[in-house]
Amino acid sequence: MRPVAYHDVKSSSEALRGLKAKVAALEHEKSIRRAEADILSKYGGSLVGEHLDPSKLDGFLDQYIARAKSSAQAVRRLLYCC
Repeated sequence: MRPVAYHDVKSSSEALRGLKAKVAALEHEKSIRRAEADILSKYGGSLVGEHLDPSKLDGFLDQYIARAKSSAQAVRRLLYCC
C-alpha cells in the first residue's frame, strides 16, 4: 500500500466538495419541480366548470399535461443522473 500524498487528499477533498455542491443544486431544482407540480395540481383541482370557457379549459389541460410530463421527466433525470 502506498502512502497517501497531500495532493491526492486535496484533489479528493475538492472533488467531494464539487460533488456535494452539485447534489445540493440538483436537490434544489428537484424541490422546485415538485413545487411546480403541486401548484399545477392544486390549481387544476380548483377549477370549476361553470366558470370556464370550454376552449380555455382544453388549453389549460394541454398545458397542464405538457408541464406535468416535463416536470416528471426533470425529476427522473435529477434522481438518476448521478
